[in-house]
Amino acid sequence: MGSSPSRTSINERSSSQASPAPAHTIDPIDENESSSRSLQEPIDGSNSSNLSADQTAVQKHTETQANSQPEENPDDDLGWLEEKTNQENKLTDQEIVSRKNSLFRLLNKVINTIHQSLSSENEVWKIFMWISNFIFTVQKIGPLPVDVLNKYRREAGQQLSKSKSVQVICKVVTEGWQTCTKQLLCNAVEQPSNIMLAAMSVLWNYSDCSPEVTFDIITEASFLNTLREILTFHLHERIQGEEMSKEKNKMIGASLSIIHNLSKVDENITPLREGGFVNCVSLYLDSKVLLDRFKALATLASLIDEKECEMLQGKDELLKMFLESLETALQTSNRICLVNEETWSAWECTLTIHRLARNHANKPLLVQMGCLPHLTKLAKIGTTEEIREAVGTIWYLAFDKNNQIKMHADKELNIVDLLTDIKEKSEDRTTKEAADGTIRLLRDPLQNNQKNKDKVRASVRQESSSDVINTKQKKGHIMISYNWSHKTVLIQIRDKLKAHGYAVWMDIDNMGGSTLEAMAEAVEKAHVVLICMSQKYKDSKNCKKEAEYAYQWQKEVVALKMEKDYKPNGWLGFIVGADLFYDFSGRYEFETKCEELLKRMEFLYGEDRPEINYDEVDAKPVSITPRSVARPNHQSSIEKLREWTQKQVNDWLDRYHLPKDVLGHLTGKDLAALIRMKDTASEYFYRCLEKKLKLESLSMMDTFIEALDHL
Repeated sequence: MGSSPSRTSINERSSSQASPAPAHTIDPIDENESSSRSLQEPIDGSNSSNLSADQTAVQKHTETQANSQPEENPDDDLGWLEEKTNQENKLTDQEIVSRKNSLFRLLNKVINTIHQSLSSENEVWKIFMWISNFIFTVQKIGPLPVDVLNKYRREAGQQLSKSKSVQVICKVVTEGWQTCTKQLLCNAVEQPSNIMLAAMSVLWNYSDCSPEVTFDIITEASFLNTLREILTFHLHERIQGEEMSKEKNKMIGASLSIIHNLSKVDENITPLREGGFVNCVSLYLDSKVLLDRFKALATLASLIDEKECEMLQGKDELLKMFLESLETALQTSNRICLVNEETWSAWECTLTIHRLARNHANKPLLVQMGCLPHLTKLAKIGTTEEIREAVGTIWYLAFDKNNQIKMHADKELNIVDLLTDIKEKSEDRTTKEAADGTIRLLRDPLQNNQKNKDKVRASVRQESSSDVINTKQKKGHIMISYNWSHKTVLIQIRDKLKAHGYAVWMDIDNMGGSTLEAMAEAVEKAHVVLICMSQKYKDSKNCKKEAEYAYQWQKEVVALKMEKDYKPNGWLGFIVGADLFYDFSGRYEFETKCEELLKRMEFLYGEDRPEINYDEVDAKPVSITPRSVARPNHQSSIEKLREWTQKQVNDWLDRYHLPKDVLGHLTGKDLAALIRMKDTASEYFYRCLEKKLKLESLSMMDTFIEALDHL
């Protein structure tokens, strides 16, 4: 995500003063213009095609460093940089490679000067601007496909990262901000320097196209603190709509953009959350500057978890804007558009929509707003990365039953045929699996409507060495989702569960080669999915698919901790949360934890514990008659409690002098659930009292527990 394309200067038009938000503009960018995913325009007003204007000055400086620089390749003729880009000009593959190599040798030469003594601030500024503008200049190599152009830009980022220059540039920004704060302490006018802004420009551009650069940035704690301080310090001005200088606008815009670029890479999400950026960025949802709100929503779509999704409620205007941006970008060959003078790509807009679709409440809203035609179009014409994002988004949306009906009803989209074709032809494994997962979801409604005569699961037993449990139960089996390294302990847990009459699905060979369809079948038929947390589990792509599929099917997820001191983060933290888990890491006695887990299963299955006749991969078919389970003496009382009226609940609160303003919303069903939770999941019960019911004082908590005990 970035700013202006190369047509005009950011200095000429980037004063997005914090006046009441203007009507947004979303304009297509001609294919002859910049095709970058998101680019920060040169701050000095030069455009990308004029990068060579400062090239002579930069080359003169690099020549003075000849003792430490490699000699220039005699074949490095860069005269073509002066030529106007002509998409009709056909170059041979050899000519393209030659131009690319010459340009990248020069980039390497310029980057190396960052670590040397520079004679003036003007030289530093020119070096930074040259490097920043290089992202624009790559497209002058010739008429390159979008995926090749993006590949070259990523290589430029890798070169910057490898040189250890990112750390130096981050330090320049941090020191520049310290100078600004000193100005404020002296009652002077705060004014970001050109060098500071040029350094931010480099980080903005390269964090957009290079994951490696984002990894360098995310480790720079001082720089992250600087970004947070900039946004916090200027928040009041943005919310109040106060007029700001162009330099301040650039500084705030760059800060939000860099954070957004970091958030697009999964590995950066946990450090950003721990760094307080959820709260910091969420405050910009109330900015008077529309682009601030746009960037904030895109960032939060990646950072927030399920419990925090409410902060995005009521942002329909911004959701619509993302869909309009995607639609506009799809009208151009390079699939980018202008959003209030900044460039956004179709891939970037789709990534935001994809991450918003993780929340169940957003699924029907996004389809209602008309996202499906844009996603299917991108799935037809996009690059590998774009198709992967589009198909993955459609898969998430298909978990909503109403969306499934709409997907079937729209004959123009013909989604099943499109995804079937993608599944057969795509060489990208993630895309194939997302297409297959969506087809599976869409087949059931078709089958129910007698519109699809295919046998949905006919191939499951043929393709998989592990049969899903065949049982005539009202509630499904327990699926164990695990990493191979914890197999021994989990086999013991499996045997415990089986001995107590539960159907268990555990594919011993799951990590090695069981089919996607068998896994999907196992999740779909499960009543409970045990997610066995560890770092290896989180790092496993297969485990991630199982966990995400269980989440999308809204299965009962129970977390088992298999590794001491492990704390789930990233996608795994999003799914399991941190409220409740059973520790099988070896810290506690195995039998004790098994008893706790069995109580939890009893609670989740209630009185519908299935009679089981099961078969799984590592054992011969065995029939077990479940033992009769002794129910607590107060079971019948709990059932009666579930029928309590609100008056009975209020009378109970009065009897024990419990505050109605805090607990008056409870129902009889809530009280019954709390009693069961207290008996079966004590850790979660006490967290619930503190966090959900807000019983923060020990005396009130003690009174409430005593009152529950008497029910």
